[in-house]
Amino acid sequence: MHRLLLSAKGRSFEGLSKRDLLWQRPDLPSSVETSLGPRLEGVGQVPAPNTDFLRLAALVFFCDRTVKRPPMLRREFELDVAVSDPDRWSPHSERLGALLALLTGDHWSLGWSRRREVARSASADNEPRDVSLLFSGGADSVSGAVAAHATGLDPLLVSHSDSSSIKGQQNAAHSALETALEKSFGVVHWRFSRSKRQVGSNEKFRDEPSRRSRSLLFIALGAAVNGAVEGKSLWVAENGFTSLNPPLVPESGGALSTRTTHPAFLLGLSEVLGDIGLDLALNNIFVEKTKGEVFADVAAELGPQGAASLLSATHSCGKAPQGLKGIPPSIHCGLCLGCMVRRGAFRSADLEDDTRYAVEELSTTRRKKWLKDYPDRLVTVNAVRARLETGFDDEDVLQLGLPDDADLDGALDLMQRGLAELAMLDLP
Repeated sequence: MHRLLLSAKGRSFEGLSKRDLLWQRPDLPSSVETSLGPRLEGVGQVPAPNTDFLRLAALVFFCDRTVKRPPMLRREFELDVAVSDPDRWSPHSERLGALLALLTGDHWSLGWSRRREVARSASADNEPRDVSLLFSGGADSVSGAVAAHATGLDPLLVSHSDSSSIKGQQNAAHSALETALEKSFGVVHWRFSRSKRQVGSNEKFRDEPSRRSRSLLFIALGAAVNGAVEGKSLWVAENGFTSLNPPLVPESGGALSTRTTHPAFLLGLSEVLGDIGLDLALNNIFVEKTKGEVFADVAAELGPQGAASLLSATHSCGKAPQGLKGIPPSIHCGLCLGCMVRRGAFRSADLEDDTRYAVEELSTTRRKKWLKDYPDRLVTVNAVRARLETGFDDEDVLQLGLPDDADLDGALDLMQRGLAELAMLDLP
């Protein structure tokens, strides 16, 4: 049982298990390092279901990054979440558990405990917004801001990070965006990072690096902010090829990339939250485009030079390059799926790519040694190479688990266009 606790009153800190998430105000001892308390002080008058959703996402993220993932096996989680109205959430426990299983590949059982109501402070910026945009600092989220600006919308950028390096990447992308568009963008940033040790016992938490549930936390933060500022829509900006998450080899089942913006996950989440009472207009604006097509749209707005400069300032790498003397881990590795899709997109859109990639900066000898010392780097490369040989067909589309009313022919065409962008790469 993993519990979300909002207060330590009447409890001994020493009695906290490593399965407990104690989330209190930033000025009080907690199991997390965050700039935001569990009652969302400073965000504004957030509706109760939105606050509850964020608490669920916080506990899921805590479990996901704390419990080690066994090879080829799924984990079993049982959660107890503190919410305002357990009766509102209980009828939907199984549906939510199934969505979490789709997101992380694990089994989730959900239970609910009542928490007391308290007053919340007003937001410093609670004016209604045209749209709230999840802003990760990646190329797609930056392109989403460009798309909003191009259609005359004023987006509020909702940003989340769990490390200083990610925050630095987001700051760099935000600065490049404002320079490119000569416009200031409102930003709400929230840090949520699990502490290294549990409060009281000082027991060290284990660390699971995959963190597939980070997107749920991101969406929940966006839903909270959107509720406070009365936003009309919450935009997710992720290219459709990545969202579909097509398996590159039959046995992978899509494991080389996550299902963070998979159409079935976003639709299912919107539906179950609506039934709970959280009306969230969740919209992936790039669901029908490849990353190269997204880049081409940015170039149409900013010109080739402006688009190349802006997009090169973003970050897409999923694996920091390890064990390379003279190569900082903050640059792109160049070989993870995120990097390869990015590199193919620059080529497809005919844009200059000024991104630093470790695989391109190494000499032939050093690159061979790096790949020998870290063979996992070649797993994705070999999967891409294999899929380039076979292509995608109708059977691959049927395995995606798309919603019943999905355009299957359109999905296959999108997958083939995305694969064509990967074919532009010179693979090691």
